[in-house]
Amino acid sequence: MPPHDPATRALFYAASTHWLRQGYARTLAVDRAVPLPVAQTLLGHASVQTTAAYARTDLAQLREFVEGSFPASN
Repeated sequence: MPPHDPATRALFYAASTHWLRQGYARTLAVDRAVPLPVAQTLLGHASVQTTAAYARTDLAQLREFVEGSFPASN
C-alpha cells in the first residue's frame, strides 16, 4: 500500500471480514448462479432470505439475462 495514498489506507483500515463474506455470497449467488438453498448452506445462513439479500443484481446483469433468455427473432 503506497504510504502517500491516504484514501487507500483509510479504505484498507475500514475493511472487514464481512466484506469477504459478502463477496463470497455474491460470487455464489450471482456470478456462479448457485441455487439459493445451496448458497444458504455454504454461508451458514439460517434463512434463505438472508442469502437472497446478497443475490441482488445490477441493471446490466438483468439486461444481459433478459437478452440472453429471449433472443430477438428475425
